[in-house]
Amino acid sequence: MAIPGLPDGARARVYARIVDQLMTAPVLSSVVKTWTHGIQAKGGSTVVPNAATATHFRLVPQPAAADWYSPDAQLGDLEVRVEFMPAGAATGAVDMLDLLNLWEAVENAFYPFASRDKRLAVENDLKAAGSLTGQVLFSRPAAFVGTDPESGRPIALGSLRIDVIRGLNP
Repeated sequence: MAIPGLPDGARARVYARIVDQLMTAPVLSSVVKTWTHGIQAKGGSTVVPNAATATHFRLVPQPAAADWYSPDAQLGDLEVRVEFMPAGAATGAVDMLDLLNLWEAVENAFYPFASRDKRLAVENDLKAAGSLTGQVLFSRPAAFVGTDPESGRPIALGSLRIDVIRGLNP
């Protein structure tokens, strides 16, 4: 549960918008069975399903340092770590094409193919949430990195990054 009286800052608003964008993207919503993202109001699962039968995504926000943008605003990055466990991971039956296709589905959630209007709408939504440009950078494409410390299953890890501006005056 969110702490009563604690307002959402720019980073929280941008992160919540990123979570919404990923969870409602047509391809991801059809293949990802559970999400862990740490936002109580969005009902993120904390139970990781059996890797042999379900794909699970975990999103973790990681704020970065901010710098002065103007006398009354700071600009910094918000990195979102994207971990996923593709179906079949527990049995060793992970297809590397699935790994590539899942990461491309993440990219397409923000920049859908052949749809400039949708891309601009996503950027405008992210700007309204607190990003200066609304542009998502895919700073580290997902790759297998080892095993999940909680479940012992293989995971893929990547990250995306977006700028966040924090005004210091109303």
